[in-house]
Amino acid sequence: MAAMLILVALLADDPVDKLHHRYLEIRSKDDYTRARNDILRKLGGHDTPKARAVLLKTLGTTKSRDERVNCVRSLGRIADLGSTRKLIEKVGKRKEPALFEALADALGGIDDGETMLWLATDAFRMKKPGVLYALAKAQQTLAMPEAIPHLTRLYREHGELDVRFAAVLGLSATGGDALAEAGKDKEWRIRLAAARAASLAPGLLEDPSASIRQIAARTCGIGKMESVVPKLIELVESDARMRTRHEAALALESISGKKFELDASRWRRWWKEKNDEIKPGTRSVARYYSFGVYSDRVLFIVDMSGSMNWPFSGRRPKRIEVARQQLAKAIKGLPKRSLFNLMVYSSSVRIWQKKELEASEKNVARALNWAQKRMAEPDGDTHTYDALEKAFAKNPHFDTIYLLSDGNPSHGDYKEPEGVIASVNVWNRYRQARVYTIHLTLANVDRGRPIFAERPQLMRHLMTGLAKATGGRTTLVESPPPG
Repeated sequence: MAAMLILVALLADDPVDKLHHRYLEIRSKDDYTRARNDILRKLGGHDTPKARAVLLKTLGTTKSRDERVNCVRSLGRIADLGSTRKLIEKVGKRKEPALFEALADALGGIDDGETMLWLATDAFRMKKPGVLYALAKAQQTLAMPEAIPHLTRLYREHGELDVRFAAVLGLSATGGDALAEAGKDKEWRIRLAAARAASLAPGLLEDPSASIRQIAARTCGIGKMESVVPKLIELVESDARMRTRHEAALALESISGKKFELDASRWRRWWKEKNDEIKPGTRSVARYYSFGVYSDRVLFIVDMSGSMNWPFSGRRPKRIEVARQQLAKAIKGLPKRSLFNLMVYSSSVRIWQKKELEASEKNVARALNWAQKRMAEPDGDTHTYDALEKAFAKNPHFDTIYLLSDGNPSHGDYKEPEGVIASVNVWNRYRQARVYTIHLTLANVDRGRPIFAERPQLMRHLMTGLAKATGGRTTLVESPPPG
């Protein structure tokens, strides 16, 4: 009897048991809570067999897509070889693209030597395309030379484009003879993956596809390749797409430490003279909050949920008033030949046009009139997932998104940051758009009356994660912007 009491006491003090018990307790009362996902995240901080077992069991039994993603991500932090095998087996039974993206990220973060070697060799015996995609993409981070023959086979022989694309992403980090082939592949999406390779990026700066030129420029910047400076300056000066010009300018900034933005003459002078006294010029671009709009293919997405009426105390400005003002300012500043579109969302998603239109005076006036009406009375919940899903499905041209929201997603297939970000990675796989996020709280306007249901830290996780995953940036707006 004494031994049993001791055992019970030990179990009661076990943090994993406590978390699991709390998870089960909450699950018996609610179909979905953020608290359950918080518990699954915390389990990823306990590198024990018990934590792995709990996560694997939950992955197989939960009905929540968000929880499955968080199980996968937490397991990636603590997995050993045995649990990695089981993790892949369980994910392979699903047909959820976001889950395979989460798996790729999780596998890429594993640092156990035995498991890493298995992931680079015997794991590639698996057949399911989603699993092979995740295994191949994980090599972009793991960069195991042992994976080269398997990645090469997938690139040359597999029938699904997603798998071939991921194989080339893996080869961009591991190397291999097939990489040069991929850089010349007739399929542009394969060349898009190849543009991540430092050895191929300089040659792909002249690719017919703007997306490939943009990724190649980014790769050159990461590698600080001085040899391509003249070509980058040429892109800044004359590329047809503003996003490409901006990517080239960012690469030059990384190489030089200078910040001349889209001023090709100053970049050329710096390269010729290596003169540290050259001062940055001023080139006018549209502004949206703290961001310059360095794109001519832009989509603005604005949260219209009920909390955008905050502060409820009557203090001004309200969030929606700032949102309307800043949106109008940005749209009016777009070059006339830019393509743009607007979306607003709350419990439903509304889009201004079926596709992006030129920012002519007439179209800008129409857009502002539409926005004024649609943003007049915020109401409803926060369907962020639905808005992003429709954004990628309905707008064929954008290469840059500006997403404004004041609170956490409340509805959709995914409501937690990890699931939303994984989904955007799926939709953005070949478009490679940058997502800039604006977290509009205006907390400094009325600190005495917060919305207690809001969880700012979790929202920052989402907004920061979306920006990081896509190469964009994020800003937290706690006070009304000047002007």
